[in-house]
Parts: sequence; structure tokens; C-alpha cells
Amino acid sequence: MRWWYRQDLGFQTAPEGNDLLPGGRILTSGMDIKIRTAVMADLPVIADFNVRLARESEDLALETARVEAGVKALLTDPAKGIYYVAEVAGAVAGQLMITYEWSDWRNGNIWWIQSVYVKPEFRRAGVFRALFHHLESLAKTQKDVCTLRLYMHAENTRARQSYERLGMRRTKYEVFELDVRKDGGRP
Repeated sequence: MRWWYRQDLGFQTAPEGNDLLPGGRILTSGMDIKIRTAVMADLPVIADFNVRLARESEDLALETARVEAGVKALLTDPAKGIYYVAEVAGAVAGQLMITYEWSDWRNGNIWWIQSVYVKPEFRRAGVFRALFHHLESLAKTQKDVCTLRLYMHAENTRARQSYERLGMRRTKYEVFELDVRKDGGRP
């Protein structure tokens, strides 16, 4: 799927086979960004991005083999979630993953946005915005999806600003956790 931008319409998807619609330009950055569902061949880059994400956002060193196994588990079982990747000139420039939570209060699914990563050279160029708008468009076509949510490291002000610019708002919820694995869930 290709995204294009026109001042009066904002971000839109272009029909297959059309690189640019009349009166529009490819994204605000001028890049042609293709959003697609990740496939098994993307496993190495997704795992690498996840390792980088943990290092950048939490100064956490993840075990690559464990991350690769986790990515493979999701790619082979759609019930766990789905990855979307953004390609620029045929190379993966960014990613996000969604997982699902059923809300009995809303009688609908909450899509949790996770594992958001954009390669440094593509940041602030519309890659995450294209991924987000793709996900938002998909969610609006699903009758059982009621909310998009994400959590982020509390000190990640740049991410917070990006999410707010996209219309997301901070909630009153806080996240608690308890590691139940014998190894404490350590990476």
C-alpha cells in the first residue's frame, strides 16, 4: 500500500499501480513509503530493530536469540499479533507490532501498538506517521476494534510528542507487572 499526502485531504492510500495521484505528493518528506504486513523473511531485521529499541529506550541489552524466537512465534501465529513494516526504496525503514486485548467493557478489541522502531536516518521523515495511519485505517474497517493503545517508557519525550501529534492522548492508567518466569523474564 502506498501513502500520499495532499494538503486538503491529508494522508491517503493510493490505488495499486499509482505512485502518485494528481494534485498530491508522496508524503511530506517526499519519500515513497510502502506499508506492508511483515513476513518471515523480515525476521532478522525486526529482531535487530527490537534489540536496538530496547537499547535506545531503556538501555536494556536483549538476548538476540530470545528476541528472534519471540518474533518468529508471532510471525507464525497471527493470534499473537501482527507486525507491519515500512519500506523505503525496498529496505525496511521502520516497524510496529499490534497485539490484541478483548475489552468486555467496550465489547471490542483494543489493538496495542508495540515494538515501534524507525531507523535513525528515517526519523522525522513520516515513516512512523505512515505506519500509524495505516494501522488506524485498518482499525476503522474492523467492526470489533474499538481502541488503539500503546505504552511507552515514561522518559521518552520524543515518542510522547509524536503520539500526541497523531491525536493520541495520555490516559489515567498506569502499568504494573510481575515477572512469573523462573528466570524473572530477563531478556
